This record gives sequence, structure tokens and C-alpha cells, in this order.
Amino acid sequence: MTIAVGIVAQGGIVVAADTEESSGYMKSSETKILSVLGGVQLGKQTKPNVATGACLISGAGDSGYVTALMYELADVFLDQKTLVDKPLQKAFQACIKNFHAEHIIPFAGYPRVDRPSVEMLIAFNRKHRSGLLISEKSALFKKMPYKAVGAGSIYAEILLHRLWGHADVKSTQILAAYVVFMVKESIEGCGKYKQITTLHGSTIVPMEESSMLMPAEHPVSHMPWNEIDDLEREFRTTWAGAERETIWKLVKEHA
Repeated sequence: MTIAVGIVAQGGIVVAADTEESSGYMKSSETKILSVLGGVQLGKQTKPNVATGACLISGAGDSGYVTALMYELADVFLDQKTLVDKPLQKAFQACIKNFHAEHIIPFAGYPRVDRPSVEMLIAFNRKHRSGLLISEKSALFKKMPYKAVGAGSIYAEILLHRLWGHADVKSTQILAAYVVFMVKESIEGCGKYKQITTLHGSTIVPMEESSMLMPAEHPVSHMPWNEIDDLEREFRTTWAGAERETIWKLVKEHA
């Protein structure tokens, strides 16, 4: 299992996930956010092309199944270079439905603990259109302004319901870091390190007599590990102490 969170920000979508992967008594650290950049083939090299867009794919469930489906969804995005909005969602939906038919449904008669499962989270941006898509079994739907999948997703969404506000990308990255940190601290099966990746949307660029909508020069960015580590240290010390002091101040005012 894992915890993956997608949060819509002003100018992008932030995706965060833990990196713990467990098998029996063994734990390891794995990358759980796949960055997919559209491009054009030039000889043996692929040159990034902002017109074909970018997407981030993450998920929760049985690790082998999640990884396999992540790459199948990536192929859909790369192969269907012109699709946006509903047509793109339908292409992703068909991929997920076929995956379930081939790999999940055959185990439907097994005991619950032996049935494989996957939940997918997809953030996409193409032709100035963006969205956050979530799968539930073989269904796929658009979700705004945030969604969590995996172990601890209910707790993550309780936190997001309390804390979310429409903010810029940097602020949303810090919020995502805090939410995943709290889930890692509280929920079994979530842990190790944390990834925070941002899908940047288009921006309005002022011109002499008008303005123009321009795609991001760098469609995907990754928050450095040292910044994430620094934030987690603050969450354990400064933030935790401030929260305790605030609660007890309120308690004493109303006692």
C-alpha cells in the first residue's frame, strides 16, 4: 500500500506520495510518482514538446499491479497526443477497464485478503487544459480540488477538508508535505521518504495590447529531498509545539 495525494493549486497540480513498499516483513523504498512528458522523436532522441502536454501518475494497491497500470496509462497519454478533457479521460478509462478485466476480475472469487486491487491518481495538462482524475475499481472520474488514495486516504482527506485553501504552488507543496507527513506518522503501511512532484499549468503572459496563454516552460518539477527533510523536521518540532500551545490556549480561555 501507499498514500498518494493530489491537490489542485493556482497554476498547477501537486502530487505527493510516500515511498514505502512492503512485502511480508521486508520494507523498501520505491518511486511512486511517474512523470510522463509528451515529445517528438528526433532521430534517436526525444525532444520535449509542451504542445503534447505532461501528466503525473501515481497509485495505491498491490505494487506490481500499480506499476504495470501506471506504465499502461503512460502509454495511453503518449500515444493519444491530441486528446484532452473528456476524450482523454475516456481513453484512460478504457485502459483501466481492460486492466481490471484481465488482471483483477479473475481473482474476484478469492478471499478479500487475496484479491489484488489498484487505485490510480492521474494529473494531466495538455493544450491549456488540466485535471485530476481518480480511479475507483474500474471507474474513473474527475475530482476537484483534492483527493487521496491508498492507506490513510480517509485521514488525509479529513486533514485536507480542514486545511485546504486555493493557494499558489509553493504553498500547496508545503500543505501536501504536511498531509503526507501526518499520514506517515499515524497510519501503518505508510512510511519511508516522501516525493512531491508538481505539474505546472499554463500562465497568462501580458503583451503590448493584449495577453496570451502560454504553457509552462518546465511542465514538471520535483521538490528536492533536502527541502522535504527540512519541512519534516519543522513539522515534528516547531509546528507540533505551536499546535499544542494553540490548543491549550483555547482550552484555558474556555475553562
